[in-house]
Amino acid sequence: SEPFAPFMFNLEDIEIIPEHVLSGVADINTDAFNKSPIGTGSYMLDDWQPDQFFKLVPFEDHFRGRAKNDGLTVFFHADTDVGSAALDAGDIDMMFTPPELQERYQDSNDFTLHNYVYYTPITLSFNHKHPILQDLVVRQAIAMAIDKETLNDTVTKGRGIVARNQFAESGPLDRYNDYDNVRPLEFNLEEANTILDEAGYTRGDDGIRVTPNGDRFEFIVITYSGFEEYQNGQVIIQEMLAELGIAVTPQVVDFTTLEGMWTDENDDPANRALELEEWPHSLEFDPDLYNEMHSDSLPPTGLNYMWFSDPEVDRLIEEGRRETDPDARVEIYRQLDVRRAEVLPNVPLYYAVDGWVRSNRVQGIKDTPYYRRYVTIAAQDWWKES
Repeated sequence: SEPFAPFMFNLEDIEIIPEHVLSGVADINTDAFNKSPIGTGSYMLDDWQPDQFFKLVPFEDHFRGRAKNDGLTVFFHADTDVGSAALDAGDIDMMFTPPELQERYQDSNDFTLHNYVYYTPITLSFNHKHPILQDLVVRQAIAMAIDKETLNDTVTKGRGIVARNQFAESGPLDRYNDYDNVRPLEFNLEEANTILDEAGYTRGDDGIRVTPNGDRFEFIVITYSGFEEYQNGQVIIQEMLAELGIAVTPQVVDFTTLEGMWTDENDDPANRALELEEWPHSLEFDPDLYNEMHSDSLPPTGLNYMWFSDPEVDRLIEEGRRETDPDARVEIYRQLDVRRAEVLPNVPLYYAVDGWVRSNRVQGIKDTPYYRRYVTIAAQDWWKES
């Protein structure tokens, strides 16, 4: 009924599936097709051992021609330490590599490190259903109590980039950031304590602040397992906020459990008062933030699982979705960046500089700023020297 600017980018999340196979099944999600899928790519599934590996072999009649290799095997490892041991031993040829492992491969003669900047920031998100965190002053004080430089240097081994805007400054969405008008809250512990004092949040005998009603500033900061970087960040934030009179308890759950908490509209906000995560923006090349920030995109169906709501943010998101002129959209989302910094749905902490390491035995690989996407589409052009 009206223009929808993100239409083309939304299409990339729509997978092509065979109607003649699936049109009559009761539940597509549980059908046997999922264990023996076919697609339109350069490879066919040859073997799949859940939680261990899957093996792909070339599709000989692919329209682009046969792949330059005899296939791929993708392994699942318990953690990056296990994976790097397999890489060093020559059992695998390539792996995703978090910051803590990148230095060992930086100047290697046997391996090449391909870095890229993740397109959205790692954030500390606030649960806006939590009565204490609904106060903007509290959110501002927390933002000012976090020394982003120290946090970034510690958890990313100095490889990350401190974040102050909504999208990575070197990524495809950089033009939607407003660097002239966003006024980020810089690290100032003294000022953070002062504004909480002036707001009437006094410290108890144990040093923990309380509201005028006597509710203690005790928050769980939750994240999901599998990322040592995030868990280290939890501990650092715990120590920093203790200086503000806030007691923080880190909690780590598996991703499936956390997803269940996101979609539970009755979940107690105390269970996820704070969340350390990558900002859940799925469209790498479009700035539409409806799913994450609009007040109509709440659980159980939306991604606004931190229950953020602001009428001006809603207005700008709606305007940005209707505007199809590219330059006009840039201006709208820059206004949104400014408003985001004012109302603090979360605190952008840093942009992760992730990487893939590959054995130099593998040839035909390009280095690109979009390596994250590149590795999912380019394998048919790679080969390995014997």
